Amino acid sequence: GIAFSPDGSKLAGTHAFTPGFTTAAGLGVWDAATGKRLGTLGGGLNAPVGGFAWSPDGAELAVAAGGAVTRYDAATRKELRRLPIDRGPSATALAWSADGRTLAAAVQEWETEEGQRDPKVIRITVRLIDADTGAEVRRIDGFADSLPVAALAFRPDGKELACAAGFLPGDEAAVNFPQPAKDA
Repeated sequence: GIAFSPDGSKLAGTHAFTPGFTTAAGLGVWDAATGKRLGTLGGGLNAPVGGFAWSPDGAELAVAAGGAVTRYDAATRKELRRLPIDRGPSATALAWSADGRTLAAAVQEWETEEGQRDPKVIRITVRLIDADTGAEVRRIDGFADSLPVAALAFRPDGKELACAAGFLPGDEAAVNFPQPAKDA
């Protein structure tokens, strides 16, 4: 993912980096006018960034990694608050409501069967959480075939949340995901 800050002064985007010989994903932040890299947030070998969202005023970034959503000061990149997600290693998408009070997080719940090396996705949920406390306000279940949620967006008035779920036509399913639904 990649997104400009609300005022257009900064740009944030997920990227892979390779410490040693293992690839991880972080969130880079750049000055949009100069292209100067300002820093990297979240990520790491056991906590790749799964999604991020700018706060409505652009003062903060929410980053999903390592079983939590962490809020960072956008200017200093200092951690402000860590909001744990109760199940699943990370969220795959985030959206911040226009009023700044709610974060939507798409969460994959995993299970590793005995004798299996790779975990299997057993459930996809979207959780609406209080942006200050992390308390779950609402949970949305029932995504067909446990298809991954790739993007979330609140309607500007906050009355609806759009969830983009599934694989694109022609995509090959990952080994730990079910086969794509025909109408995904």
